[in-house]
Amino acid sequence: MGHVEIKKFIALLALANMRGEKPTELLIQSLVRARFCSLMSVELELPENPPTSFLLGLFSMIDALLDQPMEIVVEKLPVGQELRDALCRKNIDSTMGLQMRACFAFEEADWDQIDYIALQFELSGERLYTLYYEAMHWAQNMNSTIS
Repeated sequence: MGHVEIKKFIALLALANMRGEKPTELLIQSLVRARFCSLMSVELELPENPPTSFLLGLFSMIDALLDQPMEIVVEKLPVGQELRDALCRKNIDSTMGLQMRACFAFEEADWDQIDYIALQFELSGERLYTLYYEAMHWAQNMNSTIS
């Protein structure tokens, strides 16, 4: 296991442990988002990624898990400003902002938004669907492993 994979694994375990009495669905959705953002970053050949994009998705529901506003939670996270902005839904047209918007679009079945984001990323909508379904499958497997 490489250095990056170890960091991702530790973040995943920390998130799973902080779930407490929260519904398992919050963790599963965080995992879907993490994997989806990671897959998008690989597809887009983004620098410093996929680890940063993975963390974006993984931490995207940390406010709900901790019952605190996202703006307060991100102050405590040792992450860059673009990641903080994306988590707080600021600068939504940045690459990370678009990744978060893609997650929300799939969750809300907003097909027009998915097409828009695919166009911004210069990907086919079909490719984004494939990545999202792959992320859902991966998250289910991960949940089985850590449950």
